[in-house]
Amino acid sequence: MPPEDTCEVWCRRMKDSIEDEDFFDASFKAKDVFGTFSKIRCNRVMLSLASPVFKKQFFGSLRVKDGETVDIVDGTAEAFKDLIDFIYCEKSFKKYEQVHTNTFKTMLDFCHFGHKYEIPSLVNFTSNVINNNLTINKENAVAILQDLEPYKLNLESEYHVISNKCFCFLDDNFEDIFFSKDFLKPPEVNDSNFLFFPTLQTLLKRPSLKTSEYNIYKLLREYILGLVADDQDLFSVDGGKCILEIFKGLVDFSKMSLSQIKKIGEEKWLPNEFLLDLAISAMNLNLTSLKPSVDRSKQSMIQFTVVKDPIHNGTHYGTVETIFKLNKRAIFELNRIQLEKITITQGVRTKIGSKHCFYVEPEIAVSLTVMGNNYWLKSNPEQRKMEKNGMEIEFLSNYFPSDMGNRFCFNFYPVGEDISKQSLQEIQAFFESFSQKNDPEGAVCRDPWGKLIKKEDEKGCPTNPDSGPPIAIAIAELFAIESD
Repeated sequence: MPPEDTCEVWCRRMKDSIEDEDFFDASFKAKDVFGTFSKIRCNRVMLSLASPVFKKQFFGSLRVKDGETVDIVDGTAEAFKDLIDFIYCEKSFKKYEQVHTNTFKTMLDFCHFGHKYEIPSLVNFTSNVINNNLTINKENAVAILQDLEPYKLNLESEYHVISNKCFCFLDDNFEDIFFSKDFLKPPEVNDSNFLFFPTLQTLLKRPSLKTSEYNIYKLLREYILGLVADDQDLFSVDGGKCILEIFKGLVDFSKMSLSQIKKIGEEKWLPNEFLLDLAISAMNLNLTSLKPSVDRSKQSMIQFTVVKDPIHNGTHYGTVETIFKLNKRAIFELNRIQLEKITITQGVRTKIGSKHCFYVEPEIAVSLTVMGNNYWLKSNPEQRKMEKNGMEIEFLSNYFPSDMGNRFCFNFYPVGEDISKQSLQEIQAFFESFSQKNDPEGAVCRDPWGKLIKKEDEKGCPTNPDSGPPIAIAIAELFAIESD
């Protein structure tokens, strides 16, 4: 029997053993998407061969006792079953050939298990799914950002890659998602487009967002009103100053037309002192040059183009490494050239594939290695350091891969800065004090129908998570953010 046939038969036997209960000596319990517990059984040796974490769990000094069931509390039963199937078969799943809203959270749990149990092949598989099989559209862009938020700490790299894909889509479709076709109507914040405040803040700060500053103002106003349910005396409440600071930080009033400034003044919603300063600033601008309402027109992608050193000819080097570092967080996109095999490494994080969106931390060297008989060029010494739109790249090596020409493009999507913990705590305290003032019974807030959402404990969790609309529950969860 040829060796390859022997290997194929052996792999088939390993795969088929997942159905053979005689080999089951490990038991796990997890909740499915409906909250019902499911039991998953498999073989300890199979899991231990794939994962050093499972090996310690089953054969280490603190190993699980025979017959003991392990509780899985950080993912769904569906995702854990996918993990077991992947270990036994190690091949792609048809369910992830196209990721939709109903499979997105399962895919994130699946990815989390890859990191938790230290299975590089699974991490690379889910990375490929995120880059190639996750489709963003008007129906799911906001829902994906909502579902993604709880994974921000556990899946940092994947979080930034996915959120960047969503933000780039929202840059071009902002008005379609948040505004009706009748532009005389205010924007509507509802269950389908509600974002957690840190996520909304990141979106509204993007210089590539294709909308006017006046639209930013209108959406932010409706968002705030949706949280407090009543705009009476909003800025007179203790701590209301932080709300005004939000508007100053996210809205560039100097880019509004005089007619838009006039509408804001006629609303008499913002504090009188601020409206007076706004009117004076508008008049001063009108004395020199009238600034019309403009769209934010900066490109979301920053591209650095490296050209070859004119005194050196290109050479076939096979496997060569390019090392660089950035001064800011960004998503590195590499999909413009045909290369055999790519490895990108930063610290302990490594990704392998042919198409990449890789999360880059600032001031830490990134290694780009292209394997195979590829064409490399020596870089121009004058381009060792480059700067564009506040982002700097520094090359720490002499060579870069060629796109079959005399240059190579490094594409980056800047990652927005998160809102500070102190600012978030001030906003949280303001909304809590405002809701308590209007409702002495201590409700966190009212939902869009005026129904109270009560506090169960000091974190402000709703007493009945199934009651009220999702937007109300999401607001309550916003108040439950804990400080470090």
